[in-house]
Amino acid sequence: MSTVPHSLAAGALSLLLVFRTNSAYDRFWEGRKLWGKLVNMTRELARLGHTFLTGLDRDHYLALVAVFPAFLLQHLQGTENTKRPSGGLFSEKQRDAIEGLLGHNDMELLWKTRHRPFTITKMMGAIVAKGFTDPVRAKCLCTRFRAFLSLYIPSL
Repeated sequence: MSTVPHSLAAGALSLLLVFRTNSAYDRFWEGRKLWGKLVNMTRELARLGHTFLTGLDRDHYLALVAVFPAFLLQHLQGTENTKRPSGGLFSEKQRDAIEGLLGHNDMELLWKTRHRPFTITKMMGAIVAKGFTDPVRAKCLCTRFRAFLSLYIPSL
């Protein structure tokens, strides 16, 4: 029996495997770059909010900025409520930590919505619109806020 067909098939399979590995790594790296941009934009929005906002508005805004990545991750993964034994998106410990940041009313509002990251950004936008009377500062934060939103809503 000849080994030529096996060697030809092995060569073709090895090339296919290399191409699949490269495309998987490219997808991973693209996701890693986008997540890195999200982290950097989150830090920048937190810095700008801490600089320009005051009082309870600042605390509320910073709490929303802090929980946004966790809710976006859950949304992008498509995690259903049935995945955990507790019936929630997060473990009890995670949910308690998030509720400690946001408060009971915000948690109830978020749990009732279908697209939680968008709801958080609407809440952040309302705080920014209410908290800024100086047009120069408002323009600075709104520009960065728009860039932040464009990370997960490409049409902006």
